[in-house]
Amino acid sequence: MSSSRFNKVGTQRLNPRKTPAQTRAALTVDTILEGAADILERYGFDGYTTNEIAARAGVSIGSLYQYFPNKDAVTIALIERETTSMVDAILAALALTPPRRALREVFKAAVRNQVRRPLLARLLDFEEVRLASLMPASRAGTIIRASLEEFLRKSFGLSMSVSETTAMDIVEIAKALNYASGRRGEVDASSLTRSIEAAVWGYLDMKVKLAQQQTGNLRKIDSQASDPGNPRGYKVGVRNAHHRQRLADDEHRHK
Repeated sequence: MSSSRFNKVGTQRLNPRKTPAQTRAALTVDTILEGAADILERYGFDGYTTNEIAARAGVSIGSLYQYFPNKDAVTIALIERETTSMVDAILAALALTPPRRALREVFKAAVRNQVRRPLLARLLDFEEVRLASLMPASRAGTIIRASLEEFLRKSFGLSMSVSETTAMDIVEIAKALNYASGRRGEVDASSLTRSIEAAVWGYLDMKVKLAQQQTGNLRKIDSQASDPGNPRGYKVGVRNAHHRQRLADDEHRHK
C-alpha cells in the first residue's frame, strides 16, 4: 500500500464516526474526552483503553464507539480540544500593540495552556508526534497560523509567502520549547515565556532583515528606538503611508 493511500485510510479510521450536533451529544463527547484526560493524568498510558475511558466517563462502550472508532481517535480529539482552548486568547493577543507586546501575550497563552495541566500536556505532546502522519488538519491550529500570518504582514510588512513560512516557524519554535520544558517537568510560566520570546525575536529579527534586504527597503534607525517590537533598530519596510503612520502612532503612545 502506498504511503499516501495508507495516510488516507488511516485518517479515515481516526475521524469521528458521528458529529455531536445536539447539546446532549456534545456533552457526551466532552465527558468522554475528560474521562480520557483524567486517565492520562492519573495513570499515563497504562490502562489507557477505550473500555477504561468509557468507564471513567460513565458511558457505555457502545456510546463511545458512536463517536470514536478507536483510542487514537479519542486522543486526537483531546489534542484538538486543548489547542482550541487557546484560540480566543491568541486572537485577542494579536490585536494588541506594539508587536512585541502582542507576541508576548501569544506566548503567555501558549505557556498557560502547557502548565495548566502539565502532565496531560506532556503526554499529548508525545502523542501528537506519534500520530502526526494520521492526524487530520487541526481547525484550531489553522486559525492560529492564519491569524499569525496576517499579523506578520501588517506589523512587519512581510510578503504573503514569507509570512506563511515565518508563522509556521514561530509556531514550531514555541512548540519545541514548550515540549522541552514539559519533558523536564518545568512549570515556571514566566521563565518559559521569556525563553520563547527571546528565541522568536532573534529569529524574527533575522527574517525581517532578510526580507527588507531582498526588497532594498532596509534603513537603519536609532538603536534606542522606542518600539520594543524592533529591538535591533531596523525600520520596518512598509509601502503605504497609512501603515507607516500607524506604526508612528504606536511608538508615540508607548513612549
